[in-house]
Amino acid sequence: MTAGTATIDGATPVVQPDDHDRRIEASITAKFGRRVMPILAIMCMVAWLDRQNIAFAKLQMVSDLGLSEYAYGLGASLFFLSYTLFQLPNSLLIARYGPVRFFIPATLGWGVITIGMAASDSPTIFYLLRFLLGVVEGGFYTGSIYLLTLWLPYERRAQANGILLGASLAANIIVGPLCGAMLDLDMVMGLRGWQWVFIATGLPSLLLALAFPLLMPPGPDKARFFTEEERVWLRERLDREKAAQPGTNPGVMDGLAHPLVLFMAVPVLAIGIASIGIIYWLPTIIADFGVSNSVNGWLNCIPWIAVVAGLVWWPRRAERRQERFWHAMIPLFISAVSAVLVPFASWPPLQLALLTLCTMGIFVAQPIIWSFPGRMLRSGAVAAMLAACGMFANVGAFIGQNLIPWIAQESGSTRAPMFSVAVMALLAALSAGYLVRRAERRGALSESGSVQ
Repeated sequence: MTAGTATIDGATPVVQPDDHDRRIEASITAKFGRRVMPILAIMCMVAWLDRQNIAFAKLQMVSDLGLSEYAYGLGASLFFLSYTLFQLPNSLLIARYGPVRFFIPATLGWGVITIGMAASDSPTIFYLLRFLLGVVEGGFYTGSIYLLTLWLPYERRAQANGILLGASLAANIIVGPLCGAMLDLDMVMGLRGWQWVFIATGLPSLLLALAFPLLMPPGPDKARFFTEEERVWLRERLDREKAAQPGTNPGVMDGLAHPLVLFMAVPVLAIGIASIGIIYWLPTIIADFGVSNSVNGWLNCIPWIAVVAGLVWWPRRAERRQERFWHAMIPLFISAVSAVLVPFASWPPLQLALLTLCTMGIFVAQPIIWSFPGRMLRSGAVAAMLAACGMFANVGAFIGQNLIPWIAQESGSTRAPMFSVAVMALLAALSAGYLVRRAERRGALSESGSVQ
């Protein structure tokens, strides 16, 4: 039997393989998983370390640099501004020169800039370096997705993408103990603890930049771990998939002009504000427990372990029960209630439990919410919709990174920002509930390939 080609919704190519194709495809996927995916996963973790370290460095550098809480928030948020601005230009460079050739100088830039932040002696230098970090990191995630299209058939990419997302979450578990330990090295070799944080989190990027050319082949045609038969098969398979794609896809403009963009913008923007509020403010709240920096780092692991467990269980439960309304709303409602209760809890273990519930609720609802466009729009429109929503998410992150410190500064309380997290979680819950009902009403039509 000869492999054939079909499409999903008239746009997404799917090649129908025979038994021989399946064996070769399985072999290619397994080798890619052993030889390439670990490198990409490590890159995702290192990238997250370089952007997340600021939440712990803040505990000391704010006073050393004479920064107000709001000034810190502004500087930290500049990463999201430059990341958004340079995502498209960097993506064009990736398309022109290839992901591997782009990643080598990019990871080198991450390391140099991150370590350079240890030399910050004024707010201006801090702002500049934080902005530059977003410049060199912009396009990394889209470049990783593009790299998957060069190495794997269409049907195998979703699982690989999930692994990359999981690696980013795993970095949240690592960054706490690492940065906490670095803060405790205060005045070792004359350096402050926050300076050690930047050095320790920047070094992995430099090492990765040096090792990357040795570990990562430029492309599948240069991969020695593939047999010649596998190289030829993969090249022909990817060529057939490209040939199956239509030359134009009117669904793209339909997706950008669709009212759902605005409806999706509300929960995505609200979640962006709330999630950044949690990510960058959690170490500050836990520091008020009176614990050491190392203990602070370890306690920060607890919410993220819960998030990883929740992401494994909750979306699967929603799929198994074919119910999305309450599965989208309940976690966000729990997050909102927990955030409101945090300022009133005086017992640290109770505060940590509430912070864990708040963090988990915000993140476990996201896979369900991000699945809505796929139910309501055809494939070309979905791609455009997701790109627009990604922009809204970055805008939310920028707002949240400024809003949370401003509230803390104006109120004089490190717990007051949790009220803004509660409001955003509640707004996300209500708007997500509306989206689910709309998707349930319109989903049947989208399955026929029409844009609602």
